Amino acid sequence: LWYHTMSPRGWETLLEHLPSGLRRLELVSAKTPLGEEGARCLAACSKFEDLDVLALSSEGVGDVGFAALANASFLQSVQDLDVGGNPMGLEGSLALEGAPLLQGLRELGLSFTEVEDEAIERLSTFESLQTLHVLDLSENALGDDAARALAASPHVSRRETLSLQQCSVGYDGARALANSAYLGA
Repeated sequence: LWYHTMSPRGWETLLEHLPSGLRRLELVSAKTPLGEEGARCLAACSKFEDLDVLALSSEGVGDVGFAALANASFLQSVQDLDVGGNPMGLEGSLALEGAPLLQGLRELGLSFTEVEDEAIERLSTFESLQTLHVLDLSENALGDDAARALAASPHVSRRETLSLQQCSVGYDGARALANSAYLGA
C-alpha cells in the first residue's frame, strides 16, 4: 500500500483481512502512518509466518512499535526488513537485541531513522546480525564512533553492502572501516 489514508481502526481491519501466506508486505505512508498502535496490531497478527519482506517506510512505528515487532516470533521468516523513515531512538534499537525478528535477517534498512552513534555502537554488538548481508544506515547523523563500532564488530563479517550515504563519518571513521578485520572478510 503506497501513500494510503487510513484510520487506526482501518489498519486493524486491513491486517485482519489480509490473506495468509503473504511473502511480501510493503507499507509506505504519506498521509496516515501505521503508527505504534498499528505496529502492535501487525506484531499480534499471526498470519504472516511466511513473510520474507517487510517494508514499513515512513510509518511512524516509534520505539514502542519497534519493540512489539522485534518480539513477534512469527516474523522470524523475514529476510529483508526496511524501516527507513521511522525515527528510532536508543530504546527502539535496544528492543532489537536478541529479537526473534533478527535471527535470519539478510537485509536491514535503517535509513533516515535518526539513529545515533550510541544506538549503532550497541547494535554492532548483536550476535544476531551475523546473517546480515546488507545494512543501510544512510541519511542518519552517524559519525566516527558508529563507524569504528561497525569496523570492530565480528558480527558484520558477512556484510556485502554497508551504506553510510549522507552520514557524518569523517576521516577516522572511514579509516577504521577501511582497515576493519571483519568488513569484506
